[in-house]
Amino acid sequence: MPRSPANGDNARMPAREASPSRERLVFLAECVFAIALTGGMFLVVWGLVGGIDSGCDYRVNSRGNTVCGVPAEATADFLAAMGGFFLLAFFGSVLFVMRAMASWHWWPSFGVAVGALLALSVFGVDGFVNGYTGGFKVMLCVAPVVAVIVPWFARRAGNKAATGNRP
Repeated sequence: MPRSPANGDNARMPAREASPSRERLVFLAECVFAIALTGGMFLVVWGLVGGIDSGCDYRVNSRGNTVCGVPAEATADFLAAMGGFFLLAFFGSVLFVMRAMASWHWWPSFGVAVGALLALSVFGVDGFVNGYTGGFKVMLCVAPVVAVIVPWFARRAGNKAATGNRP
């Protein structure tokens, strides 16, 4: 039997929500997007560092043209880069659409910055220990730029969409 309220009147007790509120679901979705963007950026940097360092495997195709292929030792790097590009493209585009249409927050775009900083720390230490190759030098230049530009663009585009000034 349900208990009556403590103040003595027989008012109905407030019911607990059966499902999380919309704000909580949006927050959880934004967290998933931030984590996916972090992983995607880390995978892209990993793939680029390994891919640049391994170079090309030049082959002659059936038409007699020389083409550049992925070397056997760089297959994991290639798959990491392509998986990271897929994560960044899919979750980034959905995040920007939801930011513009459903007024989501812009902070999940910091996932790209966190992934870039994580990659800088991991690959920067590895490069310091084993020597900086071309892939490490590219990563040291590109990752910080992307880490700054993506959140800035997300906030700027979101603010313009919120005020009605479309770019």
